[in-house]
Amino acid sequence: MREELLKELSAIQPSQIERQRNFEKIEQRLVKTSKFNCKIPSLIIAMIAITLFLVMTETWIPQQTATTDANVMTKALITRDDFVPTTKWQRGVKEEKDKERLAHFSKFLDVLQPIQPIDQVAVPDYTVKFMYSDGTERILKQYIGQVQNYYYEPATDSYFELAQADKQRYNPMFIETILVSNASLFWLVVLFVLVGLHHYINKNMRVIGEPGRKLPRHSTYMQSLVVIVMIISVASMLFFIPHVHFFMPVAIIICGNLFCLVLEEKYGQNNWRKFSFVTDGCYAIVILYLVVWLV
Repeated sequence: MREELLKELSAIQPSQIERQRNFEKIEQRLVKTSKFNCKIPSLIIAMIAITLFLVMTETWIPQQTATTDANVMTKALITRDDFVPTTKWQRGVKEEKDKERLAHFSKFLDVLQPIQPIDQVAVPDYTVKFMYSDGTERILKQYIGQVQNYYYEPATDSYFELAQADKQRYNPMFIETILVSNASLFWLVVLFVLVGLHHYINKNMRVIGEPGRKLPRHSTYMQSLVVIVMIISVASMLFFIPHVHFFMPVAIIICGNLFCLVLEEKYGQNNWRKFSFVTDGCYAIVILYLVVWLV
């Protein structure tokens, strides 16, 4: 009985048409047949890296003014704690370069009156670094109390306050208005474009020859591991480093997505998935800037 069944099974010949169809499906999966050139993701990443480099290393050029004063305030860096900022790209730091606000700051500094030292125990409400055209800097820490508002200058170990007549003009909360930032139209347009690209790429991530089947986000478990490590690293950096430089998490995001692209080139060889890594990296950077650095 068993031998007869084996003979019947061996006698069954698969359909030539079905066999050819299976071979075609296998061939389509093994051979790259994408419509897009794989160099495009590399070009996009290169453009992003160059843009970030130019933004992060921007040089300040003093603006020409009509004043004859050789020492003009050019900008102010402000934080909400005791941290002394060095650049606007540090988290929690806001930069003020508006001429009218800087003129207001200059008048404010001119009317400060020295007072006797105060035994301070609290953390300052604001720390402001004033930067001048001759390269000098002045750091001032503001303490807002229920009874008295005063200011401390670490360089001279001096304490100041406003005269009664100046307190209405220079409300101690005027610094808070500078810390309220609004996203520019450019970043909102970039975010809108990235959302559209993300939706378009996800829509086209389908198995070749089988439009009904959606491709998985990753072609190898190593890509999933890289993404998990990248998310944990960025989250830890934002949580444990209060004033981390913007470029540090951005560098991790770029390196992580580049590594995923290399893995995709080696294992998956799907250009839609490559584009998804590029757009996801750009999307993460823009969200990081809008949500974390502008709050």
